[in-house]
Amino acid sequence: MRYRGAMAAPDRDGARAVPVYAERGAQRRVMGATDWWFYPLIVLAAAALMAVSLGGEAFVRDARPQAARLEGGILVFGPRALAQGTQTDPTHVSYVVRDLGVRIRAVRLAIRPNAPPPTAGDTAAALLLAPAQTQALVGRPVRAELAYRRFSITAAGAVALRFDDGPWTIAPLPPQSGPVVVVLPAPTRAPARLGIRLISDQTDMNYGAEFRRIVLRPES
Repeated sequence: MRYRGAMAAPDRDGARAVPVYAERGAQRRVMGATDWWFYPLIVLAAAALMAVSLGGEAFVRDARPQAARLEGGILVFGPRALAQGTQTDPTHVSYVVRDLGVRIRAVRLAIRPNAPPPTAGDTAAALLLAPAQTQALVGRPVRAELAYRRFSITAAGAVALRFDDGPWTIAPLPPQSGPVVVVLPAPTRAPARLGIRLISDQTDMNYGAEFRRIVLRPES
């Protein structure tokens, strides 16, 4: 009598029986699925596909002038432009918010404790602009619309905006998330910077806001 399994008993003549399996197909090696390189290759292919679909926005480095999306003479700066074009100074900190840790969703700005009210010499944070586009703003008041999300605890009280070295225009930040409108004086030359200065009278930590879009709308 033959026994099944790896530890088969010897036959009468002393020879051991060969193990018998119900399905010999289970012993066959599935080519590709069990090779050591198969799963790492899948991971690398998925990473390459993600990098191609995202372009350069997953690897934002130094701020540089941004071209807006034009909508009938209106300049629209979305999350990617804000992330790639926002420059900060020692009074401010910034953080790029990403979906799933990769795709840019918004930019958070905050002012450090004990910062004084804005003055003419302040550099603050700034969105770097493309002068070739902002030439259309010269000589006209500009309505700046900020898509704003309020922080529940560390919310700044107001925001100040200006073009280049022009005067600051201050607007309170509302107690709920939504649009914030600031009307800026007409620039005398094509602006290269939109200064952004958060204002807070708190001294215990950084206070700020999240911005998802900035629209510059020239008024007649």
